[in-house]
Amino acid sequence: MIKLVSVLAHPAKLAAVTAGVGGLVLTAGGVFTVLNATAGNATPQSVNAGTMKLALDEVGNGINNTVAIDAMKPGDVQNRFIELDNTGTLSGKNLTVRVAAGSDNKLSNDAVDGLQVALTSCSVAWTAAGVCAGDEAAVLASTPLSTLGTFTDTALTGTLPDPLFVRIAIALPEQGECNVDNAASAQFEADCTTPLSGGSIQGLTNALSFTFKQTQQVAETTNS
Repeated sequence: MIKLVSVLAHPAKLAAVTAGVGGLVLTAGGVFTVLNATAGNATPQSVNAGTMKLALDEVGNGINNTVAIDAMKPGDVQNRFIELDNTGTLSGKNLTVRVAAGSDNKLSNDAVDGLQVALTSCSVAWTAAGVCAGDEAAVLASTPLSTLGTFTDTALTGTLPDPLFVRIAIALPEQGECNVDNAASAQFEADCTTPLSGGSIQGLTNALSFTFKQTQQVAETTNS
């Protein structure tokens, strides 16, 4: 004889089945009904990178510095004046300078008898007569051109004035030599006594290119 068993006749089994189904429902509900929330700024945050720019005005006190310096003699000093302007949005510091020579000759490679360069700043524009009516400060002591082919050690420290007015002094040091009987340069002599070992300074020409560099201020963290 075949027995038919009804689930309804076994309450315990019915409860177990119901609990099992209920457990599956709860598990499924836990996976698919997680709550989420988001928030954002109504106005986008603007971010702008600053700029480092340095402009050089070659007519710092009304003298056109593109005019050649002619016929220098030992002991002469020729001043040129420039204006440096920070045209960027960031303040600069630690000014350095490099002077490149267009030719490799005694003017540029002789540390003793070759050209010497010195830089001086003024808090106001230099007058046409080369006078500083404000505060004057040494930027670079007289230095042989032969050592200025790379950027110097820091010449001015701290935040740079803007604008910065600079006098460039180009000097030909005192020295002696003579041309024997209007001869060729190979017969030039030092003080008319001994042949020149490094060649004559007379009649040489060169072209100087000045490059100034500033660096950014120390990076900082700002709370606002």
